[in-house]
Amino acid sequence: MAYRLSSSGAVIEPASAILSIHFVLGLTPSELVSRNADRVGHHLVSDDRIPPPDCHGNAVIALSFSHPPRLGEHFVLGSDDATTDISIGIPGDHVSAQHLRFGFDEQDRVIMLDCSTLGTRVAYNHQPFHLRRGRPGRPFRWVLPAGHHIRVQTGPFLFTIFVEDHSFHAEHFRANLERFHHDCRSRLPELSNINLAANPPATAGNMTPAADEVRPGASSLTASAVITSLAVPEEDTLDNEMYVEGRILGHGGNGTVNEFHAVGNWARYAGKRVAHYQNMLDEIEMLKKLIHVCAPRSLIPPARLGSYSSH
Repeated sequence: MAYRLSSSGAVIEPASAILSIHFVLGLTPSELVSRNADRVGHHLVSDDRIPPPDCHGNAVIALSFSHPPRLGEHFVLGSDDATTDISIGIPGDHVSAQHLRFGFDEQDRVIMLDCSTLGTRVAYNHQPFHLRRGRPGRPFRWVLPAGHHIRVQTGPFLFTIFVEDHSFHAEHFRANLERFHHDCRSRLPELSNINLAANPPATAGNMTPAADEVRPGASSLTASAVITSLAVPEEDTLDNEMYVEGRILGHGGNGTVNEFHAVGNWARYAGKRVAHYQNMLDEIEMLKKLIHVCAPRSLIPPARLGSYSSH
């Protein structure tokens, strides 16, 4: 579907639209406009494309090829007005200066990067939220596939992301994407002359890693895993991989096997939920004896198996 810009009325065609961000909590349309006055007409859109019920009447921003990002090839959401494409919050107070970046990975999939030290809570398809954050020089990455309901929360701000499905106009989309990359890279010499001295000083809340880590992608079923809980224990580091649960692949005497995707590269896994704790330990030992290209592994560190309860 097409989007209509709220100020000029111009239409963003489907093949040019990348994604839309629907603010559910923490920001009204008028607040978004007043904070992003110089961007009105570039990203703010009207409700001509009817959003889902939980987003109706809320502030909506569309990112598209027709209006490139300010800096580089990523659209930036954060609290620093000078260097972001979407400005919300106060620096260091729930929202880092450059908190999230939206762009494309090496397989031209839409991705979101956490560049903060505060972290971001993300949920796919009404599954539980998981808090993640990157490390300096290594942002945490989520692949954002079309057709998924993705909720994001940072501090008081909650928004839903919808990624456009370009399967019906793939060639037009590909041409727009190549032109987008070319235009963004051609602007790099120009951007190098920008004086960013007005930026807020780096703090634990607003430091931005210098570079992304490219993670290899995979589309085939790559491994199996024994999973008892998707919750993240408090003592775990927040840059651990995150998994999205998918369709049921089968049932067995000791549990259910589901398809899972790792959000960092959308690699597919078969994950088994084991009904009883001792059965889980026996299952892990049995799987360790298998010799296969898709080597099974547990998502639970062996040293911590005793501290986990089965679900």
